[in-house]
Amino acid sequence: MSDYTPISCDLYDQFEIVAVHQDWIRLDLDAHQSILTKIKTLTTRDKKEFAVLLDESEVRLDRIRAIKTIRREDGILGFLLDKIEYNHEANLRIIDVIGSSTDQEANIRLMSHIINAQDIWNKRMLEESDHFDVWQDHPVQDWGVLLKTTYGDTIRAINVNSIGKAIRFKDTKGSSYQLLTEEIIFHIINHGTYHRGQIIRNLQMSNEATVSTDYFRHVLFWK
Repeated sequence: MSDYTPISCDLYDQFEIVAVHQDWIRLDLDAHQSILTKIKTLTTRDKKEFAVLLDESEVRLDRIRAIKTIRREDGILGFLLDKIEYNHEANLRIIDVIGSSTDQEANIRLMSHIINAQDIWNKRMLEESDHFDVWQDHPVQDWGVLLKTTYGDTIRAINVNSIGKAIRFKDTKGSSYQLLTEEIIFHIINHGTYHRGQIIRNLQMSNEATVSTDYFRHVLFWK
């Protein structure tokens, strides 16, 4: 006999809505666990219903005790999740035009640096030591996977560290510092915006095709 308990149609409809809209949500699970994520899709297997989450993991719907949608106007957490998503989307759009440009050397270096910096800050928040070097170059064909990984690790870092938590770390020269979780995440976003601007300027100077990554496009058109 299956231990699965079918959920109500109303609750299933709620899961479908957040999956279709790709809303950020907080899921409270039955093991006193709470996670920030998105529902990518819903699936049924062996007569059990599952939510496939942002990191490709699955959770049985009957093990979800509560679900709360988090919008960008919902305090600092909503603000940061929205900007993390914008940063990721802007990176994905910029790599398309870099990949088709004729003079790639400087832009490969800058895009690789964006990836490396986010990875370094992620690992500081996660207290993991294995990270990329600051100016390590990555092949263009690897960028999509690397961006997906760094994006996922930033969300994982928020799940591990609460907003307002002090993160202690050492910089590349060994000096010790402390920043709040939200300060580090905002730095990641600001850093990416700065270097994407350099890439766009390089493309314009070379009369290459470029793309607008202005934030308002994320709000109005990309979502």
